[in-house]
Amino acid sequence: VIRANARHFMGDCAGELEEARAGIAQHGPNNLRMYEARALACLGETDAVLEVVESELDRKLVQPGPPRAAEMAVAELEAHGHGGASDRVSRRVLDWYETAPRAMKDDRSSVYIHGRVLFFAGRLDEAREVFQESVALHSRLGSSGHVARLFLAHIAIRQGRRDDAMRLYDWFEETNPPSIWGGQFAAMLGDNERAVELLSSGVGRSLGGLHQQASLASLRDYPPFQELIRPIG
Repeated sequence: VIRANARHFMGDCAGELEEARAGIAQHGPNNLRMYEARALACLGETDAVLEVVESELDRKLVQPGPPRAAEMAVAELEAHGHGGASDRVSRRVLDWYETAPRAMKDDRSSVYIHGRVLFFAGRLDEAREVFQESVALHSRLGSSGHVARLFLAHIAIRQGRRDDAMRLYDWFEETNPPSIWGGQFAAMLGDNERAVELLSSGVGRSLGGLHQQASLASLRDYPPFQELIRPIG
């Protein structure tokens, strides 16, 4: 996992794929499928991505757990401009969720992944309901559900409910120190300079995933952000 991530952070998607497949051969699929899916998406191998996703979804019906490879594939395909392929994967995952066992749907990670895939598929009202459920589930478990709240803010902005987004942002600013989470809120609200400043505070541990964050899509052509996420190799 560490070697695959390192390859990805350096912009070496072919190397990431090699490391992921070597790990799968040695240890079995487990969570390594998501790195294989991410690497294939980065390389534009869209048919191969769908094959990996199908394999994971079949396995999850036997060995329950959140479909992390599918989630990773949807986000990575979108980030690299393969919107059509991202839509195909999203539709397949959402069909799978329709028939997945209830216990699997209630898992905290699965609820979040379900919401994220709905978001990328453009089904915002449904995504909003799922992320509200995710926040409630996190609250019952004693955590804050930062990511779910972030997506709720993004959905609010897309739907023209800026006041709702600002309330979420104010909550976050009051309850958290400056961080990449705040940077994502700032980006969604159009404050690019503040966004990059906050993102820089956490870049050492989170660099590799910034390019695929939907909340940062508005920054992808912003030179300071491009420099921030430039591969480190």
